[in-house]
Amino acid sequence: MNNPNNLEAMLKNAIRDLLAFEKSPIIQAINGSTNQSKSRSRKPATGQFHLEGKIEHGMTAPYSINGKDFFVSRDTWTLGEVEIGALATVRGLVKHAGERHATKIIVHQQSGTVN
Repeated sequence: MNNPNNLEAMLKNAIRDLLAFEKSPIIQAINGSTNQSKSRSRKPATGQFHLEGKIEHGMTAPYSINGKDFFVSRDTWTLGEVEIGALATVRGLVKHAGERHATKIIVHQQSGTVN
């Protein structure tokens, strides 16, 4: 049977190795906790948004859900046809000017169709 002192030493060594592994530059980069200066890191968009409901005409953008306008571009991933009256879920980024730009749209029900 193993000596309890030997097991304790093995456990301490394993914990030490694990902590050293977590502090490695590769693991820190994967976890997003590098010590690089913030000026070198990529700045994220101002925020994200999530809308669900009926697509309507927007006031300042082509589309709106619940009174919140959003833009669609060729980079927007869509499932279904984006059209006025359709029920949809829209996710995207809020740019620095406050404009909502859709990154993903899932149309749940086309306009004029009934479940």
